[in-house]
Amino acid sequence: MTASMKARYALCSVLFLSMLIVPAMTEADEASGTVTIMGVVNVTGQIVTDAGESYFIVDDRIGREVSRLVGRLVEVRGFVEGAEDARMITVMEYREVE
Repeated sequence: MTASMKARYALCSVLFLSMLIVPAMTEADEASGTVTIMGVVNVTGQIVTDAGESYFIVDDRIGREVSRLVGRLVEVRGFVEGAEDARMITVMEYREVE
């Protein structure tokens, strides 16, 4: 193998490995972090922000408490999962904003 072939092989290997590693790091960062959002609770069990983003509230004990605040402005902290059109938030804590 010539030196230029070795260099190309090494470059291709690095590029291939980076394609595998970078998405895995991104998912881990998103999965382990919490977010804070502020919005209005609607009748379908979603929090809708001023920017028009909507988050379905996960149906657990705290989520049911938040879901009862229909029409009210809330600030919630929790974990977000899902794609842009079907995001779900598992609420860890919340407060009603007056």
